[in-house]
Amino acid sequence: GIYSTLDIYPNMQFYLSEVRSDNMYAVTQTGVRPYEQINNFDVTLATNEQVSDNWNNNFRGIFRANTVLDQLNANANAVEDETTRNRMEGEAKFLRAFFYFDLVRYYGRVPLMDRVYTPEETLDLGRSPVADVYDLILSDLQDAITLLPATYPGSQEGKATSWSAKAMLGLVYLTRSGPTY
Repeated sequence: GIYSTLDIYPNMQFYLSEVRSDNMYAVTQTGVRPYEQINNFDVTLATNEQVSDNWNNNFRGIFRANTVLDQLNANANAVEDETTRNRMEGEAKFLRAFFYFDLVRYYGRVPLMDRVYTPEETLDLGRSPVADVYDLILSDLQDAITLLPATYPGSQEGKATSWSAKAMLGLVYLTRSGPTY
């Protein structure tokens, strides 16, 4: 379920990064496409459907990752095979880090949720400092490196591995020197 939230990720990367770059000139004759607001750096991007879809989808992935992690902790004996349990925890932490990394690069300060929150609890959540978000990302990736296998058999290719966690950790270290607002 966590992986399925990645289905719109390529489109969101295109709309929120390439459209804003010099690689694209994303303007139509009618001027009504949602990505045109992004292309023009409009100040009303908070109401843009692609910006809100990216925000919502990343938090959907975080919620699903937190659900898996909470259930693994609450039902320690539910997965009898230690290797499978470690892999599930590692994949959930890798993906949670992935989603937070996407969020912190686009939005800076974001609500930090390291467990499943009730709807009432979320009402009191504010945006956390960027440094705190990066701390969770780094911790999750370091855990994922130790929990995930280096490879999978051919039928399971495409899942997070310790190498993907290491590569992402390197990218995080290169990126986190940015704004700290």
